[in-house]
Amino acid sequence: AVNDLVSFSRHYRKEWVVRSTVNDWFKIVSGTFWQLFSTLAPAISIGLVYEEVTDGQIGVKQMLIAESCCGIIYALSGSLSLGVYRSTGPLLSYIKILYRGSIEL
Repeated sequence: AVNDLVSFSRHYRKEWVVRSTVNDWFKIVSGTFWQLFSTLAPAISIGLVYEEVTDGQIGVKQMLIAESCCGIIYALSGSLSLGVYRSTGPLLSYIKILYRGSIEL
Protein backbone atom coordinates (compact mmCIF):
# COMPACT_ATOMS: atom_id res chain seq x y z
CA ALA A 1 0.00 0.00 0.00
CA VAL A 2 2.83 2.41 0.80
CA ASN A 3 4.62 1.53 -2.42
CA ASP A 4 1.43 2.30 -4.35
CA LEU A 5 1.16 5.73 -2.72
CA VAL A 6 4.80 6.50 -3.46
CA SER A 7 4.50 5.47 -7.11
CA PHE A 8 1.23 7.38 -7.51
CA SER A 9 2.62 10.51 -5.86
CA ARG A 10 5.14 10.89 -8.69
CA HIS A 11 2.31 11.15 -11.22
CA TYR A 12 -0.29 12.96 -9.07
CA ARG A 13 0.64 16.44 -10.28
CA LYS A 14 0.34 15.35 -13.92
CA GLU A 15 -3.29 14.40 -13.28
CA TRP A 16 -4.16 18.00 -12.34
CA VAL A 17 -2.07 19.96 -14.85
CA VAL A 18 -4.30 21.26 -17.60
CA ARG A 19 -3.06 21.95 -21.10
CA SER A 20 -4.21 25.28 -22.36
CA THR A 21 -6.01 24.10 -25.48
CA VAL A 22 -9.54 25.26 -26.21
CA ASN A 23 -10.83 21.68 -26.29
CA ASP A 24 -9.53 20.98 -22.77
CA TRP A 25 -11.04 24.14 -21.32
CA PHE A 26 -14.36 23.30 -22.98
CA LYS A 27 -14.30 19.90 -21.28
CA ILE A 28 -13.55 21.49 -17.92
CA VAL A 29 -16.32 24.09 -18.18
CA SER A 30 -18.92 21.64 -19.48
CA GLY A 31 -18.01 19.11 -16.79
CA THR A 32 -18.24 21.79 -14.11
CA PHE A 33 -21.69 22.91 -15.23
CA TRP A 34 -22.89 19.31 -15.51
CA GLN A 35 -21.65 18.58 -11.99
CA LEU A 36 -23.25 21.74 -10.62
CA PHE A 37 -26.70 21.20 -12.06
CA SER A 38 -26.83 17.42 -11.67
CA THR A 39 -26.07 17.76 -7.97
CA LEU A 40 -27.79 21.02 -7.07
CA ALA A 41 -31.39 20.17 -7.95
CA PRO A 42 -31.48 16.78 -6.18
CA ALA A 43 -29.72 18.27 -3.14
CA ILE A 44 -32.37 20.96 -2.84
CA SER A 45 -35.27 18.56 -3.28
CA ILE A 46 -33.95 15.89 -0.89
CA GLY A 47 -32.97 18.67 1.54
CA LEU A 48 -36.58 19.81 1.63
CA VAL A 49 -37.70 16.27 2.40
CA TYR A 50 -35.05 15.96 5.14
CA GLU A 51 -36.25 19.25 6.59
CA GLU A 52 -39.79 17.94 6.79
CA VAL A 53 -38.78 14.56 8.24
CA THR A 54 -36.41 15.95 10.88
CA ASP A 55 -38.49 18.98 11.85
CA GLY A 56 -35.92 21.40 10.45
CA GLN A 57 -32.84 19.82 12.05
CA ILE A 58 -31.39 18.80 8.66
CA GLY A 59 -32.30 20.95 5.68
CA VAL A 60 -31.21 22.27 2.33
CA LYS A 61 -28.17 24.14 3.69
CA GLN A 62 -26.83 21.04 5.41
CA MET A 63 -27.39 18.92 2.31
CA LEU A 64 -25.59 21.40 0.06
CA ILE A 65 -22.66 21.70 2.47
CA ALA A 66 -22.40 17.94 2.95
CA GLU A 67 -22.55 17.15 -0.75
CA SER A 68 -20.06 19.85 -1.70
CA CYS A 69 -17.57 18.82 0.98
CA CYS A 70 -17.82 15.14 0.07
CA GLY A 71 -17.49 15.94 -3.62
CA ILE A 72 -14.41 18.11 -3.10
CA ILE A 73 -12.70 15.57 -0.86
CA TYR A 74 -13.43 12.72 -3.24
CA ALA A 75 -12.32 14.75 -6.27
CA LEU A 76 -9.01 15.59 -4.61
CA SER A 77 -8.31 12.13 -3.26
CA GLY A 78 -9.80 9.94 -5.97
CA SER A 79 -9.01 12.11 -9.00
CA LEU A 80 -12.57 11.60 -10.20
CA SER A 81 -14.00 15.06 -10.32
CA LEU A 82 -17.22 14.08 -12.08
CA GLY A 83 -18.55 11.64 -9.51
CA VAL A 84 -22.01 12.41 -8.22
CA TYR A 85 -22.58 11.47 -4.59
CA ARG A 86 -25.92 12.26 -3.11
CA SER A 87 -28.31 11.16 -0.46
CA THR A 88 -30.79 8.47 -1.48
CA GLY A 89 -34.16 7.16 -0.37
CA PRO A 90 -32.83 4.35 1.85
CA LEU A 91 -30.62 6.83 3.70
CA LEU A 92 -33.61 9.11 4.15
CA SER A 93 -35.69 6.34 5.72
CA TYR A 94 -32.76 5.41 7.98
CA ILE A 95 -32.41 9.01 9.17
CA LYS A 96 -36.17 9.23 9.68
CA ILE A 97 -36.12 6.14 11.93
CA LEU A 98 -33.09 7.41 13.86
CA TYR A 99 -34.65 10.84 14.32
CA ARG A 100 -37.95 9.48 15.60
CA GLY A 101 -36.10 7.12 17.93
CA SER A 102 -33.98 9.93 19.33
CA ILE A 103 -37.07 12.11 19.92
CA GLU A 104 -38.65 9.33 21.99
CA LEU A 105 -35.59 9.12 24.24
